[in-house]
Amino acid sequence: MCLLKNAINFATAIPLCPISFFSLRVNSAKVLHDSLTASDLAADSVTSSELANNAVDTAAIQDSAVTSAKIADGTIVNADLANGSVDSAKVLDNSLTSDDLGTGSVNSDEITDGTIVTADLADNSVNSAKVIDDSL
Repeated sequence: MCLLKNAINFATAIPLCPISFFSLRVNSAKVLHDSLTASDLAADSVTSSELANNAVDTAAIQDSAVTSAKIADGTIVNADLANGSVDSAKVLDNSLTSDDLGTGSVNSDEITDGTIVTADLADNSVNSAKVIDDSL
Protein backbone atom coordinates (compact mmCIF):
# COMPACT_ATOMS: atom_id res chain seq x y z
CA MET A 1 0.00 0.00 0.00
CA CYS A 2 1.19 3.54 -0.78
CA LEU A 3 0.68 6.62 1.33
CA LEU A 4 0.23 10.03 -0.19
CA LYS A 5 1.84 13.18 1.18
CA ASN A 6 -0.49 16.19 0.72
CA ALA A 7 -3.37 13.77 0.19
CA ILE A 8 -5.94 16.50 0.58
CA ASN A 9 -5.17 17.75 -2.90
CA PHE A 10 -4.60 14.80 -5.21
CA ALA A 11 -3.25 17.08 -7.93
CA THR A 12 -0.25 17.87 -5.75
CA ALA A 13 -0.12 14.61 -3.82
CA ILE A 14 3.26 12.96 -3.66
CA PRO A 15 3.21 9.19 -3.44
CA LEU A 16 5.36 7.67 -0.71
CA CYS A 17 5.76 4.29 -2.37
CA PRO A 18 8.70 2.33 -3.53
CA ILE A 19 9.38 2.85 -7.26
CA SER A 20 8.69 -0.83 -7.91
CA PHE A 21 5.03 -0.27 -6.99
CA PHE A 22 4.54 1.84 -10.12
CA SER A 23 6.30 -0.61 -12.40
CA LEU A 24 3.92 -3.43 -11.55
CA ARG A 25 2.11 -4.71 -14.58
CA VAL A 26 -0.62 -7.21 -15.05
CA ASN A 27 0.71 -10.26 -16.80
CA SER A 28 -0.68 -13.69 -17.57
CA ALA A 29 0.48 -15.03 -14.20
CA LYS A 30 -1.82 -12.53 -12.47
CA VAL A 31 -4.95 -13.28 -14.57
CA LEU A 32 -7.27 -16.11 -13.66
CA HIS A 33 -7.66 -18.80 -16.31
CA ASP A 34 -10.64 -18.09 -18.62
CA SER A 35 -11.41 -14.78 -16.87
CA LEU A 36 -10.81 -12.48 -19.88
CA THR A 37 -13.34 -12.05 -22.65
CA ALA A 38 -13.15 -10.34 -26.04
CA SER A 39 -14.48 -7.12 -24.49
CA ASP A 40 -11.37 -6.98 -22.24
CA LEU A 41 -9.05 -6.84 -25.25
CA ALA A 42 -8.09 -3.75 -27.22
CA ALA A 43 -9.15 -3.71 -30.87
CA ASP A 44 -6.65 -5.54 -33.09
CA SER A 45 -4.60 -6.66 -30.06
CA VAL A 46 -4.69 -10.33 -31.08
CA THR A 47 -2.77 -11.18 -34.23
CA SER A 48 -1.94 -14.46 -35.92
CA SER A 49 1.20 -14.87 -33.77
CA GLU A 50 -1.02 -15.19 -30.66
CA LEU A 51 -3.22 -17.91 -32.16
CA ALA A 52 -2.46 -21.58 -31.65
CA ASN A 53 -2.26 -23.77 -34.74
CA ASN A 54 -5.76 -24.85 -35.85
CA ALA A 55 -7.34 -22.42 -33.34
CA VAL A 56 -9.64 -20.86 -35.95
CA ASP A 57 -12.33 -23.17 -37.29
CA THR A 58 -15.06 -22.64 -39.86
CA ALA A 59 -17.52 -21.32 -37.26
CA ALA A 60 -15.08 -18.53 -36.33
CA ILE A 61 -14.75 -17.23 -39.90
CA GLN A 62 -17.27 -14.58 -40.93
CA ASP A 63 -19.26 -15.07 -44.11
CA SER A 64 -17.37 -13.70 -47.14
CA ALA A 65 -14.20 -13.19 -45.04
CA VAL A 66 -12.09 -15.56 -47.15
CA THR A 67 -11.13 -14.08 -50.50
CA SER A 68 -9.14 -15.51 -53.39
CA ALA A 69 -6.02 -13.67 -52.20
CA LYS A 70 -6.20 -15.60 -48.90
CA ILE A 71 -6.31 -19.03 -50.56
CA ALA A 72 -2.96 -20.65 -51.34
CA ASP A 73 -2.51 -21.60 -54.99
CA GLY A 74 -3.20 -25.25 -55.70
CA THR A 75 -5.22 -25.90 -52.53
CA ILE A 76 -8.73 -26.02 -53.99
CA VAL A 77 -9.70 -29.51 -55.16
CA ASN A 78 -12.87 -30.93 -56.76
CA ALA A 79 -14.36 -31.79 -53.34
CA ASP A 80 -14.23 -28.05 -52.44
CA LEU A 81 -16.41 -27.04 -55.39
CA ALA A 82 -20.19 -27.13 -55.20
CA ASN A 83 -22.06 -28.90 -57.98
CA GLY A 84 -22.66 -26.48 -60.84
CA SER A 85 -20.19 -23.91 -59.47
CA VAL A 86 -17.93 -23.98 -62.54
CA ASP A 87 -19.43 -22.92 -65.85
CA SER A 88 -17.92 -22.75 -69.33
CA ALA A 89 -16.69 -19.19 -68.73
CA LYS A 90 -14.33 -20.59 -66.04
CA VAL A 91 -12.90 -23.35 -68.26
CA LEU A 92 -9.74 -22.55 -70.19
CA ASP A 93 -10.23 -22.85 -73.95
CA ASN A 94 -8.94 -26.13 -75.38
CA SER A 95 -8.28 -27.54 -71.91
CA LEU A 96 -10.93 -30.30 -71.95
CA THR A 97 -10.33 -33.67 -73.53
CA SER A 98 -12.72 -36.49 -74.40
CA ASP A 99 -11.96 -37.98 -70.96
CA ASP A 100 -13.51 -34.87 -69.36
CA LEU A 101 -16.79 -35.24 -71.26
CA GLY A 102 -19.64 -37.38 -70.03
CA THR A 103 -21.16 -40.06 -72.24
CA GLY A 104 -23.65 -38.45 -74.61
CA SER A 105 -22.65 -34.91 -73.59
CA VAL A 106 -21.79 -33.89 -77.18
CA ASN A 107 -24.56 -34.01 -79.73
CA SER A 108 -24.99 -32.54 -83.21
CA ASP A 109 -25.81 -29.08 -81.79
CA GLU A 110 -22.24 -28.86 -80.44
CA ILE A 111 -20.60 -29.91 -83.73
CA THR A 112 -19.88 -27.20 -86.27
CA ASP A 113 -21.24 -28.06 -89.71
CA GLY A 114 -18.58 -29.36 -92.08
CA THR A 115 -16.06 -30.22 -89.37
CA ILE A 116 -16.45 -34.02 -89.37
CA VAL A 117 -13.88 -35.58 -91.71
CA THR A 118 -13.09 -39.18 -92.63
CA ALA A 119 -10.53 -39.44 -89.82
CA ASP A 120 -13.34 -38.70 -87.30
CA LEU A 121 -15.40 -41.69 -88.45
CA ALA A 122 -14.89 -45.15 -87.02
CA ASP A 123 -14.44 -48.02 -89.46
CA ASN A 124 -17.78 -49.30 -90.75
CA SER A 125 -19.65 -46.45 -89.05
CA VAL A 126 -21.36 -45.25 -92.26
CA ASN A 127 -23.79 -47.57 -93.99
CA SER A 128 -25.80 -47.22 -97.22
CA ALA A 129 -28.68 -45.56 -95.36
CA LYS A 130 -26.37 -42.64 -94.54
CA VAL A 131 -25.11 -42.15 -98.11
CA ILE A 132 -26.96 -39.98 -100.61
CA ASP A 133 -28.18 -41.98 -103.57
CA ASP A 134 -25.84 -41.86 -106.56
CA SER A 135 -23.17 -39.94 -104.54
CA LEU A 136 -20.58 -42.70 -104.65
